[in-house]
Amino acid sequence: TLQALLADAVTFTGDGGVIPQRTCGTTFTFHGAAPAAVSVAGEFNAWDATANKLTGPDSMGDWTATVMLAPGAYAYKVVTADAGGTLTWQLDPATPYTKFVGGVENSVVEVDDCKTPLLTFKALTKTPDGTLHAEVQYLDGSAAAGLDVSSVSVTLDGAAAGGASIDGNGLITVDTTGLAKTKHRLIFHAADKNAQAAVDLHVPFWIEDQPFDFTDGLMYFAFTDRFKNGDPSNDKPSDNVDPRANYQGGDYAGTQAAIDSGYFDALGVRTLWLSPPNTNPDGGFIGTGGHLYSGYHGYWPIAGREVQPRFGDLNALKTLVAHAHAHGMRVIIDSVLNHVHQEHPYWQMHQADWFNPLSINGQQCVCGTGPTDGCGDWNSTQPTGNHGLQPKQTCWFEPYMPDLDYENWDALVATVDDALFWAREVDVDGFRVDAVKHFLLNATRRLRGKLHDQFEWTGPLFYLVGETFDGDRNFINSFIGPTALNAQFDFPARRVTVNLAP
Repeated sequence: TLQALLADAVTFTGDGGVIPQRTCGTTFTFHGAAPAAVSVAGEFNAWDATANKLTGPDSMGDWTATVMLAPGAYAYKVVTADAGGTLTWQLDPATPYTKFVGGVENSVVEVDDCKTPLLTFKALTKTPDGTLHAEVQYLDGSAAAGLDVSSVSVTLDGAAAGGASIDGNGLITVDTTGLAKTKHRLIFHAADKNAQAAVDLHVPFWIEDQPFDFTDGLMYFAFTDRFKNGDPSNDKPSDNVDPRANYQGGDYAGTQAAIDSGYFDALGVRTLWLSPPNTNPDGGFIGTGGHLYSGYHGYWPIAGREVQPRFGDLNALKTLVAHAHAHGMRVIIDSVLNHVHQEHPYWQMHQADWFNPLSINGQQCVCGTGPTDGCGDWNSTQPTGNHGLQPKQTCWFEPYMPDLDYENWDALVATVDDALFWAREVDVDGFRVDAVKHFLLNATRRLRGKLHDQFEWTGPLFYLVGETFDGDRNFINSFIGPTALNAQFDFPARRVTVNLAP
């Protein structure tokens, strides 16, 4: 099998002989302004502020406690007490991840099964001439089943990694040379003798002369359907839709041909932005001016992880991204987190709980509709939307575009996991996040955090730039931060530019 062939490429040195083992228990750590006492209260202890107290402070000012938790996702808050005994319930500053319970936003801890083995990143060094050294540690699960040496594999860009070895301490090492100047990815795999596999560890990295900066150079929006038709065999306009609002035949083959020809290089493009890759519905749907529109733009997803066949297939998108990387360009794709199309399975299966309602108190909550300060008035600042939020956060763009409710934990996890699929499987370098002001911040925080936790072992690799169509720069900036978006498009500058145009 392929797995056996890959395993054969990993040399077992047998050096050492003590493989570390996971311990069970979740450790909470708080570092704050000299409280008299600290505890954690959440779903795991019926929100009892006395059940799990942290000890401290230690010499570094840290308070800690280890709590035994079964696998699951638990909402909680840190509770601090001052000298007078007054309690303050707060989000845990140690994590960006949150979970709503009963309309209240809390921190969340996600606990896996400690009996499962674990792969942890240790080190990676690289040089511009393509020399690489990487280290990953295998930890046995708490059941101490022992490492199955034959299960260990390391791939580099989809093939067995040369110079891979594992010693008796479970340290997996890769040493290789001659890597090309492009983006690469190591994937580490290992399992124990009970066939319990660790989650594969992905380590993407670049070989390049100078570190890349997303703010240094042009970003080009290659609007996929309108850019270039490279494969007429996948052309399929929707029936009964005006050609101006229909598919024109642009696809990944056309964009890749432009990359290969040096078109973007000649323009000085450093980042390529592509339309949403997701499958969109066939047919036409009513839009601006009462006209029928097709989904040529990509913003009506009917699947989280399937490629629009009019653009190509998954392999075509992966190949495009690899060719862009070979030219030193980063690739970001549109991520539609605010809504889905009514044909999406999420709407078909979870209408009752994953989405904001289309009507509230007899009013239809379609964005941009009246009455003033109603649930469809997206200019309103009143708490008349679902959950008492502002209408712009919960209204539907169209009656066929169900609006996701990120106070629902399952909806939040599923849609962010779909975005992570494109980073893992296609190797994109970030996302242009659509309609940022129209959904809760917990979604962009989760996306930013998971990209970091799962892939950014060698430093920042991914870029999140948001679309917030608004003239208030302070409002636009409010979505940017260390645990949120990296940047936003500058619509206030656009407004000035448009007004100055003759």
